[in-house]
Amino acid sequence: MRARPTLAVAALSVIVALMVGMWPNPWSSAATAQGRAIRLIVPYAPGGGADGVARILANGLSTQLGRTVLVENRPGGNTIVAAEVVANSEPDGDTLLVSFDETFTVVPLLHLAGSFEPDKALTPVSLLGRLLTVILVNPAVPVTSLPDLIEQARAKPGSFSYASAGTGDGTQLAMEMLKHLAKVDILHVPYRGTAPAAAAVAAGDVQLGIAGYATAKGLIDGGRLKPLAVAGPDRLAQLPDLPTTKELGYARVDATSWLGVAAPAKTPPETIDRVSAALAQVLANEAVRDQLAASRFFEVVNLGPKGFAAQMQERFQLMKEAVEIANPGQP
Repeated sequence: MRARPTLAVAALSVIVALMVGMWPNPWSSAATAQGRAIRLIVPYAPGGGADGVARILANGLSTQLGRTVLVENRPGGNTIVAAEVVANSEPDGDTLLVSFDETFTVVPLLHLAGSFEPDKALTPVSLLGRLLTVILVNPAVPVTSLPDLIEQARAKPGSFSYASAGTGDGTQLAMEMLKHLAKVDILHVPYRGTAPAAAAVAAGDVQLGIAGYATAKGLIDGGRLKPLAVAGPDRLAQLPDLPTTKELGYARVDATSWLGVAAPAKTPPETIDRVSAALAQVLANEAVRDQLAASRFFEVVNLGPKGFAAQMQERFQLMKEAVEIANPGQP
């Protein structure tokens, strides 16, 4: 016959149970942790840069938190469709937007959101990192550098055309800034995404364009695209000899894509802090960082809410200047 537990043992069991129940969940409440999955809403189609990073992040969070973390792709409306899903969700930290900076910078400037205002509907949580972009030409174009391209464009106005990922996209705005600063006339040809734009340059449909290095790498390695410069202030580790637009005298030409996480605007500050801390722990994992670098050429920066907000404000000012120059959407 089994012995009955003593009063002391029983009391200790109760204390332990209470302690376990009271232990703070790093993401949300214990009750929530038992129920719904965490949702990472991505405003782009599967297979892109943001989607790939979100899925790596989801795996890391799931392992760390012991909860199901799902990635939902909600493309459309210049990221507004996904942003509204998050903005209208419960402000409990369980539904988050994983988007490039365009949601917070370009969309408000182009008045694409209608009555939806990203800066009021969403609140920054974490700035994950960035994807560097490259100015590319078709190998048949007889230039060896960005200054060479500019010189030829000046000599033959209107003889060059460039591909962008779409009107109002950061790639278009960066190229319009370059045209303005270099005083050249290059025709804009918009495509529906970075990959189609890069493919158009490789096919010779247009002479040049700007694309993320992760998207263009295969075409560069295969000799179908020729990189001229990094469209931003910092060099690429994978192409260390490639100069930057800043080094070449065009510091305002910056198509760097910053990827961040945002939550509904009414999310309590303590929940934002918990979510940001959990994301920081995942990004601090060496295996996660290696995977992001190897598969997406993604540079982790890992900034919290204040750092995210500051970077978006700086980016907003740059995009505002570019939009005024490009005046996209006008006949």
